[in-house]
Amino acid sequence: MFMVIFGSFFGLFMANNYKVYGLEQVNDDQFLTIVGSVGSITNGCSRAGWALALDKFGFRKVFFIVIIIQSIISATINAVSETKALYLIWYAITMCTEGGMFSMFPAITGKVFGARIGPLIYGFIFFGFAVANLSAYMLT
Repeated sequence: MFMVIFGSFFGLFMANNYKVYGLEQVNDDQFLTIVGSVGSITNGCSRAGWALALDKFGFRKVFFIVIIIQSIISATINAVSETKALYLIWYAITMCTEGGMFSMFPAITGKVFGARIGPLIYGFIFFGFAVANLSAYMLT
């Protein structure tokens, strides 16, 4: 659950606050609506790609790539947030990695714990997403 909480924290934080943060930096509500739409589409479409990468490269490598991408994006979001195009790209990448989190953990939980117990364990692991989301909310 630790990996779920810390792996999904930044993505959930941005998903909840991209517009609030963007209004302070960009101050264009119509553009931020487009940002949210592109982010949602990216999140949904990326899940199949992350699942394929998980099958081909394994959990450790894919999870490491997701964490590295999230670290770079979170470290540089303040520097690029005043430029509309870069803010859109950074948010889309953030949502892409968040899609990776949501697609990797059910598969790896089933693989580790088996088809019989895996779904029960995943219910507990999925609780980590709620903890990460609540933590992100508390920080705003």
